[in-house]
Amino acid sequence: MYIITTKYGNIGIEATTKGISKLILNAKSSRGQVNKKIDKNIQKLANQLKDYFQGKKVNFDVKLDLDRFPDFSQKVWKQARNISFGKTTTYGEIAKKIGRPNASRAVGQVLGANPIAIVIPCHRVIRKDKSLAGFTYGLKWKKTLLDIERSKH
Repeated sequence: MYIITTKYGNIGIEATTKGISKLILNAKSSRGQVNKKIDKNIQKLANQLKDYFQGKKVNFDVKLDLDRFPDFSQKVWKQARNISFGKTTTYGEIAKKIGRPNASRAVGQVLGANPIAIVIPCHRVIRKDKSLAGFTYGLKWKKTLLDIERSKH
């Protein structure tokens, strides 16, 4: 795991030879595991994350490794990646855009299992009534990420 330190906490990045496979907010690691392997893709993401957490508008354009996940999950995450920086959408809108208009709950479950938070911006997905819904790392993180983006939008 490669760790970057931000004013919001440590961010862990894991990758395979195919691309980024996991991003962990509030990452903890034991000595010897940290920063062992760094390739160009990890370095690129680390730099983009540093910019992001400094409040800069970032379009994450790193290679991802999501092949191990079902097609439905990949479709949901691909659609989530299309949500513009500083904007939000709803679970229902994503369901419609992937051709499954009655699958908003399933979309929420898939977003809850998102292994690459921020890069796949599930924090930009909110309820139809505009309230914040669950986020793997907690609603405080979700609000923080939205606030970072809204301040630079």
